[in-house]
Amino acid sequence: MRYTIALAVILYAISATIDAYQGITTLNPTISYAFRIASATTITATAIHIISKNKPQRALLFILASLALSIIALLLGHTTPTTLTNTAVKITATILTLKPEIMKIEIATENEEKP
Repeated sequence: MRYTIALAVILYAISATIDAYQGITTLNPTISYAFRIASATTITATAIHIISKNKPQRALLFILASLALSIIALLLGHTTPTTLTNTAVKITATILTLKPEIMKIEIATENEEKP
């Protein structure tokens, strides 16, 4: 049996985890809420991407919203290496959402023969 997973979904999950971590550890309440909302929108993007197998562009609005919140946090002065890396991950995820055929991961499993 073969499963195909878009790399964008993996990047969504990584980004959501980083956003949640930054939302919890940031002391500035405005930036903290921005990261928490960004995490929620990225989780929503992940779910929508998985549910709508043939139309991955449906998740684009949510990943763009999460990217916008990261850019707002950068503009508010939260320029940590984690924020910069996460913004790069979100830009890559946006590109892979627009062009999903660029990179996909295929998982093949072997079925055991029944006697």
